[in-house]
Amino acid sequence: MHLASPVFRTKWIASKSDLWMVAWLLLVGLFLLSCFSGYSHQDTAISWLWRFSPLGLWPIDETMYAIPSNGSFAFQFGLSFAYLTVFAKTYLLEWPFIYFLTKGKSDTAIRDTNLICFLVNAISHPIVFFVFPAIFSRYVDALLAAETFAIVFECLAVYGLLFQLQIRLCWPTALITVILANLFSWQVGILLFAFV
Repeated sequence: MHLASPVFRTKWIASKSDLWMVAWLLLVGLFLLSCFSGYSHQDTAISWLWRFSPLGLWPIDETMYAIPSNGSFAFQFGLSFAYLTVFAKTYLLEWPFIYFLTKGKSDTAIRDTNLICFLVNAISHPIVFFVFPAIFSRYVDALLAAETFAIVFECLAVYGLLFQLQIRLCWPTALITVILANLFSWQVGILLFAFV
């Protein structure tokens, strides 16, 4: 097939109904992931959680490298909503930042924000939460790699979804907003983890 053919010249623009269908499928996937992951909330000291938050992380010392990553996917079926509550906290903490990007630029800003925030987090959050801890043997390495991935992926995904929804925005604004959203959800999410 030649590059000048109409197939290569057309851009795929997903309709909102297509994106909502993907969102519903991802929600079912998150529910199944929560049931099969075997994840359960563990009580953790606030001082330990603070040490691995953005404000408490620097400088990284040798004791932090001694903490192993506890990443595992247990494949234990049980009607557990523990992972879904962690996902919901992240979604709710990042939602206001995404709303900032769509407010005034779309007639359906709240629906667009729900769609963008959910789609982006439904893909990136399970990878950050389950895949990176399984890849890295040290917790601090998994944490830094996962958060870097989240920022890069979510920036590209948010900008791409804004384009798909025909909401025009300059990419530096999207980048800064996504970085702030991720840092905020990482910092506040860790502290909420200790109390909720």
